[in-house]
Amino acid sequence: MSNKTSISILGYGWLGRPLAIKLRDQGFVVKASTTTSDKLSDITEEGIQAFHINLKPETDNKLFEQFLISDILYINIPPGLRKDPDSDRYIKQIQFIGKCIKNSPVKKVILISTTSIYPDGNKEYFEDDILNAEQSGNPILFQAEQTVRNWNIDYCILRMGGLTGYDRNLLKYFEGKTNLTGGNTPVNLIHRDDSIAIIVQIIQNNQAWNQVFNCCSPLHPLRKEFYTHLANKFSGIAPQYLDHDATNWKKINSNKLINTLQYTYLFPNPLNYSYTR
Repeated sequence: MSNKTSISILGYGWLGRPLAIKLRDQGFVVKASTTTSDKLSDITEEGIQAFHINLKPETDNKLFEQFLISDILYINIPPGLRKDPDSDRYIKQIQFIGKCIKNSPVKKVILISTTSIYPDGNKEYFEDDILNAEQSGNPILFQAEQTVRNWNIDYCILRMGGLTGYDRNLLKYFEGKTNLTGGNTPVNLIHRDDSIAIIVQIIQNNQAWNQVFNCCSPLHPLRKEFYTHLANKFSGIAPQYLDHDATNWKKINSNKLINTLQYTYLFPNPLNYSYTR
C-alpha cells in the first residue's frame, strides 16, 4: 500500500488499538475514534489522529466529516444486547454512518460482525447459510450487515469468532463453576493476532472486497477440553460440566477466507493460543 493510504478506525478498543498501531507502523495515515475524551491525548501520543466521537446514534456532523476524510473506514462498534430495549440503536448508528459516507472520500469499508449471527442449529455454518433475518441468530447484526452491503461502496464483512489472547483469558468467566452444560459443544474462537493479520491482508488483497468472511480458528476443541486446558495452563480451577449430549451448538467454517486470501492461521488451534499474564 502507498504511504499515503489512510484509514479511519471507528472503535479504538481491544482490537482496534493494536490494529491501528500495526497499520501506523506500515505507513498508513491512521485516524481513531474514542468515546472517552480522556483518551484523546494517549491516542495522539501514539502517532494517531484522535477524534472524540460518540454515536448516540448520531454525532457532530462537522467532526465526523473530518474523521471520514480517509480511503478506508473500519467499523467495530458494539451492537448491544439482543434484548436491549434500544436494540435499534446499532442500526441507527450504521445508517448514520452510511449517510455520512455518501459525501466522504471513503472508498472501502470493513465491518466487524460476529459469528453470533448464526443460530445454534447443531450444524456447521458457512457464509451463505444465512439468507434473511429470520434464519439468523442475531437479526440486528444481519440487518446491519445488509445495510452496509447496500452502500454502493466496496465492503468487507468479517464475522469474528470469540476474540481472545493476550490479557483476555476466557477462563475467568467459568473458573471453578460446576454443573455447567454445553461441555461437549465446539468452541468458535479466534486469537487477536489472527484477527489483525486477516484485516491487514484484506486491505492489501483486491480479491477480498465485496465479500463476507467467517474468521475463526479452523480447529474447534470441545468447550470442556478448552477450559480444562486453560485451567491447567494457568494453575486455575477447571469448570465442571455435566455429561450431556451436545445440543444447541454451531461450528463455524472459515475455509472461504483461507482459500480466498491463501491465509495461514497463526493459531489454528485454540489449545495453542498465547496469552499474557
